[in-house]
Amino acid sequence: MGRPRMSETKDRRRQRNAEAGAVGKLGRDRQSAMVKALQNIERASDTSAEISRDTFPSGMVAGHTPERTTVYPTKGQRWVDPEVCRPWRWADRPASEAPHVDELAQSLDRDGQVAPAIVRPVRDPEQPTIRYEIIAGYVRWKAALQARRQLLVDIRPVLSDREAFSIMVVENDLRRGLSDYTRAKRYQRALDKNLFASKGELADAVGIGNAQLSKYLGFAKLPNPVVAVCRDITALPLTTGYILASLCGKGFQEQVIALLPRIEAGDIAGRQLEELAVDPSQLGRFLPTAPVSEAAEATPSGKPESRSFVSSSGNPLFTVNISQRRAFISFVGPFRTLLQDEEFLNRLKAMIEAEDHPTG
Repeated sequence: MGRPRMSETKDRRRQRNAEAGAVGKLGRDRQSAMVKALQNIERASDTSAEISRDTFPSGMVAGHTPERTTVYPTKGQRWVDPEVCRPWRWADRPASEAPHVDELAQSLDRDGQVAPAIVRPVRDPEQPTIRYEIIAGYVRWKAALQARRQLLVDIRPVLSDREAFSIMVVENDLRRGLSDYTRAKRYQRALDKNLFASKGELADAVGIGNAQLSKYLGFAKLPNPVVAVCRDITALPLTTGYILASLCGKGFQEQVIALLPRIEAGDIAGRQLEELAVDPSQLGRFLPTAPVSEAAEATPSGKPESRSFVSSSGNPLFTVNISQRRAFISFVGPFRTLLQDEEFLNRLKAMIEAEDHPTG
């Protein structure tokens, strides 16, 4: 059998290419029709969705291009403009505990969004452009705003405040958890605002024991002057915060402030703190004092006299301890560095010298 002629080979090749092109076009047309049909079904089934006159562009997320939408859907997982969202009134993550917004915004650009933020529909006459409030996913929402990308949300149309609060707590604690202090203030606020009728009801809703919740609520009572002088309140563990708040409630706030630098440094921790909680009289052995022979000196009443001074805004400044023969000044918080300031020491020296009246 002889070789096929060149013209026949070319004819067969043209025919195969034509057939392949027809099949490819048919496949593309069928895929496009299926996508349109699915979109129409979704829109038709979403009877409660509200038609909007505005449209907004969709960005590439997780390797896909979300559909261009002209509705405000009210259920299911959808892509929405983050500009029409806002945090709900019980949002518990402060900006100081969301340092990873930049990191997440870069991740959205690089990898897309995987986990949806949980939202519920809302209408507010004072903010007519807002259609959803963020229940869980505050950082994802902020990152989407920063990256100027669509936000994947899970819309829950029927969600009570209590249910939403429980979802928020679980979401935040499973991801980048909040500090114990922020959690403590969150639980205290929920009770103060009567979101839950009792501690037991709140404990059940967030899935923690009554004893642990009591610790959080105790920590939440740590006085503001103590919080103000903390180097990093977000690093203070729950048990430590609870013990310090308990000591402050028993009248030992100034001693707590004086010991705070050592507590934050870890010099006083664990069993020592537990002993102080049981017997606050032991605070004295941790406080900066004079040598034993001098510290043993007392006023005629038998007890050293101690006075604490605060600023006009209520922030602690220093404490004076006076015995029969001597007086000691203890500076707290950042004011301790004053004793390393030559200008301050010279002014202090001049003030003392001005009071040094020679005796006749």
